[in-house]
Amino acid sequence: MYLALRRPPDREPPPLHVEEADFATVRPFIVQTNLVAHGGSPPKTAEMLADFREVLIDQVGARFFATRIDGHIVGCCELYVGEGVAQIESVDTLEAYRNRGVARAFLAAAITAARDAADLVFLIADAADWPQELYGKLGFDPVGTYRQFTKSPAGRPTAEPPEGARTSGTIGRPCR
Repeated sequence: MYLALRRPPDREPPPLHVEEADFATVRPFIVQTNLVAHGGSPPKTAEMLADFREVLIDQVGARFFATRIDGHIVGCCELYVGEGVAQIESVDTLEAYRNRGVARAFLAAAITAARDAADLVFLIADAADWPQELYGKLGFDPVGTYRQFTKSPAGRPTAEPPEGARTSGTIGRPCR
């Protein structure tokens, strides 16, 4: 689901340490979250996915906003801006630090930077997942939907979703 920033947040972010960080600073965090997100990725894949940010930096000027607690990055997001449009992407918080305002803090910094550079600020969220509730509290409203379909590579069986599982537009894969 596409969500656009349309109104002010319901409250101010907590007073946590938030910074705009360079890729070298956030790369270990991104690799760490890739290792566990969506069932986890093998280490080489987690590193390759993290390193793709170099392309995003080069092509769309990707910026990174992170929250630190006790000197360690515990949450991060990316911001892409171009032609008056800003997208917030890859919102992640370490599980042990969730429900403490970590994401609200770094998202507030990313939103401020996005508003300074663009007329339209948006993000994409899974319609069936809880983060859209946080995004709503931050001032984002649904403005559209999209579907994604994935075809299994030749020779690999398509996994059947568990009985009773909801499925999105992704063929043979349950919603997460």
